[in-house]
Amino acid sequence: MAGANTTVQTFVTDGLGIDTTTDRIKQLEYANGQSESITMDFPKDSINAEISTTHLFASEAGGEIGVVTAFLNNIEIGQWTFTGGSSATADFSPTNGNVDLTSVGGNNGSSVTFSLGDIIFDQLVFTAVETENPGDNSDASDYFIASIVYDDLGDAPAANYTYSVTDSDTNVSTAAQVVINVTEPSAVINSDAFVWTPADIPATGTGHDVVTSFNASEGDTLDLSDLLQDSNVSNQIDGLAVGNTGSEHLQINIRDTSGNVVQELELVDVSVFNSIAAQTTLNQLIDNGHVFVD
Repeated sequence: MAGANTTVQTFVTDGLGIDTTTDRIKQLEYANGQSESITMDFPKDSINAEISTTHLFASEAGGEIGVVTAFLNNIEIGQWTFTGGSSATADFSPTNGNVDLTSVGGNNGSSVTFSLGDIIFDQLVFTAVETENPGDNSDASDYFIASIVYDDLGDAPAANYTYSVTDSDTNVSTAAQVVINVTEPSAVINSDAFVWTPADIPATGTGHDVVTSFNASEGDTLDLSDLLQDSNVSNQIDGLAVGNTGSEHLQINIRDTSGNVVQELELVDVSVFNSIAAQTTLNQLIDNGHVFVD
């Protein structure tokens, strides 16, 4: 990521991540011995932080692991690791019984929620570390920050905080301000999330699912990330045009490690005019955070 500009990347259904011009993905990630970071500054001392993340996969290399560090008046109060993997070692984990794996956001999978309890802080810094079983240096732990709910020790009805992000080469983004009203719910955008897991692939033959009303402009997403972590499935996905001439639409084919198509996903409302355009459309959906493959 050398020399890359660093920006906050927000996904409606998944949370905050990091985007650089040379980034592999748009999540907060650890890769090649370094971690990106997201720093959140709170205007008043705060307590009872409940933190939710998404795309922290339990099935990847023994479990992906995130890190949060709390500060108060520029002094580090504590640092904790968190994971959704039962085999991974972390302060907050299923093994320790102090995480909630209920799905949050719109991705419906790989969510981890935990609470810092009575820790008082005015700054939280999020990073990542290696997976439990390190392998690929370029692909370790990565995740989105979905939400942070906390109690403001002041009496203001709304809490303001600023956040910035730092990539692996210490490029720092411009600080952004967020206002969280602690009494009113956030607006809900009408988006749909479609999720596939290894259990959705038939034991024999090719699975075929039809997706209707998929609309990227409304924030709709396809989550194939858990499916593509399966050891029997390769990372090869193809886009092609199917349907009657003049009304072709996108179909996504997922292949196994032998190159055989094991799952077809037909998006009847995503129009394409040929298979070259279909592959381009699929790549754009991946790049813009509407199809998750990692």
